Amino acid sequence: MDHTSLVAAFVLTGLEEARKDTPRLATPPAVHPNSPAALFGSFSLPSPVPDDFATRADIQDFHEPSESTWKQRLRAKDSPDCAVFDPDLLPAFFSSFRAFLDSRTDAAFSDEITGVLLEIIQSDAKDYSREFDQLHWRVLRAQAGRLGPLVRKFAKLLDPHLPESVRAGPDTRSGRNDHHRGDLDPDGDVINLETKPAFVLSRDQVPSAVVMVQHPRASTDPHGILNRLIEAFRSSPVQRIDAGLKKRDSHLYSLLLRIAVSCRSRSCNTFVLFDYLHYFIGFLVPLDSSSPTSSFRLVFSALARCDSPETPLVQVTTALLYADRFFGNELRRRTDSIVEATGLPELDLEPVKEEEEREDKEGDGGPATRTRQKLAAHTLAPLEKIQRFRLVYPDGTPAEFAPFVRFNFLGDAVSTVSLEATAEVVSMLEMDDYLGHGATSDVFRAYWPSSPFAAEPRMSFIVKLPRNASDPEKSADLLHEAKLLASPSLAEFDIVPRLYGAFKARLEGTEGKEMVALLEEDCGEPIDWWKDLTDEEIDQLLEDLTRLHVEHHIYHEDLTTEYSNPHNILVSPASPSSSSTARRVRVIDFAWAQDDHECEGEEECGELRMVRECSGWSRGGKA
Repeated sequence: MDHTSLVAAFVLTGLEEARKDTPRLATPPAVHPNSPAALFGSFSLPSPVPDDFATRADIQDFHEPSESTWKQRLRAKDSPDCAVFDPDLLPAFFSSFRAFLDSRTDAAFSDEITGVLLEIIQSDAKDYSREFDQLHWRVLRAQAGRLGPLVRKFAKLLDPHLPESVRAGPDTRSGRNDHHRGDLDPDGDVINLETKPAFVLSRDQVPSAVVMVQHPRASTDPHGILNRLIEAFRSSPVQRIDAGLKKRDSHLYSLLLRIAVSCRSRSCNTFVLFDYLHYFIGFLVPLDSSSPTSSFRLVFSALARCDSPETPLVQVTTALLYADRFFGNELRRRTDSIVEATGLPELDLEPVKEEEEREDKEGDGGPATRTRQKLAAHTLAPLEKIQRFRLVYPDGTPAEFAPFVRFNFLGDAVSTVSLEATAEVVSMLEMDDYLGHGATSDVFRAYWPSSPFAAEPRMSFIVKLPRNASDPEKSADLLHEAKLLASPSLAEFDIVPRLYGAFKARLEGTEGKEMVALLEEDCGEPIDWWKDLTDEEIDQLLEDLTRLHVEHHIYHEDLTTEYSNPHNILVSPASPSSSSTARRVRVIDFAWAQDDHECEGEEECGELRMVRECSGWSRGGKA
């Protein structure tokens, strides 16, 4: 019996003892057959993923920030020569790992296994299996980090019984290692694309494996991005990550580039990506084995269940720490044989050149130039006419919400569309970034569907949804904002966002409850400090706020934080540039605004006085 089998044998024989020591819920939920709970199934731990997650409409599911790689220009060092799908990679890798253990571990391997595994059961496995209250993306990502301690303890179990030359080492760590645009990589080169893996495994402070996490729908939905990835490469296992792939599926293009950048920017060639139910592993294979920084191929495996007894997630992730000790030559042989058998497609370059030329003409790419403002108004005009729409997740998967339908929120003679109407065309609106939340709503950047290689660049807009979909007060606050923004007197007042419409959707599984959505103009990026504005911009903001108070009787209520920093104040573009003649300063989020304010002037009005004083401090006290 090999040493990995000894591990499995102990787990099975120690099942009853482990169950006695493991906390259980009074009424344990049904365990998903594909969930990470199966990884710890022998320990009788509940699944961290609720059993009904695949059908429950949860707005928090939108909270995965998009990397927006469709419009990023990547460094040459980050772009793979090609992507290679090896369907047998995972079992071959883990079989090699077992052979590595058979040949390199000493006879004492099984003596201490009981104590170590019980420690894993009672601490880290219990933490990881804690059930989610919500499938909030940030919670999902944070919880993924619980795998790190499990991997470290498996490595701690193995290392004492391996020769020192092939050990992971005493300084094996797992932790967050976010990279932001503008940071420097280990080679001192500037990073162009932000990446935020769940955690990074490192040996002696050198990154060894990048661990990334997706939402569970990535593999359970037939149109989820992980299923689309495997399907796209099933018949063509070698593909260029180029404009051709971007045309076919921009989300797959973005995912593969994000994987490549996550590894290359950390000088790491190994990764695992999971969604709590399924996972796959992969490697960056340099074309020149003598030069780790040479061009490379991105090789990835088929999907495996996290509960697979043949390739359990934690043990496989642990094996990645040792991959360079036993798998390098075999990996290169496998990759070369697939590429030789399949052939390497030609690069699709022409659309990329056209896109780069268009981006050069756009300058900084922000929506601030007057030409771009007019283009946005023209491109987004159809938003004011659509009657029904559905939301689409960042990976292209349709959300579970029923279609949103435009309705008459003003109560006047404007035509109203019945929620039962079915004849209208349903538009698909593409979600992109979760921007945060306002007083009563979650805020997302979205796009009107179009080809990324269309003659005109894509124009963004804002989707606002109540923070609690079933809370009528949150919906009422959104409707208050809609009525205020729809006021004819504000239609030409540039400081406030343009409203494209108010919509409703029925909440599934409820008796007549509805959810409100607003479509608004994208006003740019928020400022964190008053000093981010020029003196001229502050003067214009104060003038516009005074008009808002005196002429329109609107008191915003939420323009400064508790630390006197700006709040709900945006600019476009985010920073001045030679291509921008002027920036626009805007005010957003009017859910709490009073619309019957009788302003007595700056000296008597608390909000005007507060903004002037706070902004004046950034100018050396000059108010």
